[in-house]
Amino acid sequence: MVRYAGHEDYKGAATFVPANDNREPENTDISMYSAVGQHNWVFSNSGLNQVVVQVNSLKRLSDTVSQITGEHFMADYPNVPLFPLRLAFPAVNTGAGGQAGSITDTQLLQVKDEVSLQTGTHALKFGVNYNFLNDIGLLNGNALYGILTFFHDPSVILNNTNGMYPQGFQTPGIVRQWERANPDLADSLLDAHQVATWFQDDWRVTPRLTLNLGVRYDIDVNFYHQSASDNNAARLVLEASGRPEARAPKTPYGSVSPRFGFAYDLGG
Repeated sequence: MVRYAGHEDYKGAATFVPANDNREPENTDISMYSAVGQHNWVFSNSGLNQVVVQVNSLKRLSDTVSQITGEHFMADYPNVPLFPLRLAFPAVNTGAGGQAGSITDTQLLQVKDEVSLQTGTHALKFGVNYNFLNDIGLLNGNALYGILTFFHDPSVILNNTNGMYPQGFQTPGIVRQWERANPDLADSLLDAHQVATWFQDDWRVTPRLTLNLGVRYDIDVNFYHQSASDNNAARLVLEASGRPEARAPKTPYGSVSPRFGFAYDLGG
């Protein structure tokens, strides 16, 4: 059995806030698909083997576009201009400001093999699962445009209604803050692996009592992005300070999950 599903979606000006004058609308383009193949093999009158292979992909580009220059700030980065800046006042703002979009790129490959076996009063299940996640991450475009934040609104500055702006916008010190940042790679995993194996037994001890027994073991490799720990800025600072927290994270190998339960038929 093979199943495939896909989805494509594009929306212009997908996000809008009252503070945004639509000078830099944010457009969203999403492409995703999932393909699953499954084979069921009945190898005896009491045994079943199920093999599943699955591939998933999600690509999303949420891109802010300058209506002035026509440039896409996420797709074209770093070839984007520093200006125009966003002008931020207490009551009104220009442009998109800090949010310049984001990129999501995620893939998953799964292979699972499970055997179900009925033998006497025991219903047994055991199997193994492997996931390969070559890329899971989110690239945020924070404050790509740059923001000039003022203490007061334009009308106050132009008309000098509070006596603080005798030269209007040419008055020194009218800017409270200037902000600009680069894209931030957040929640990123590269070349991560998951391996799991399990065994369970639903044992019908008596016609009225069934015990649910089992154990599962999981290994998550590179989920702390250990391959990039040598270049981790926070770790390098801690290491230079002689802090014990500077040690690189290690893959945990003790993830054992026991399973115990029971079912009892009160009515007989």
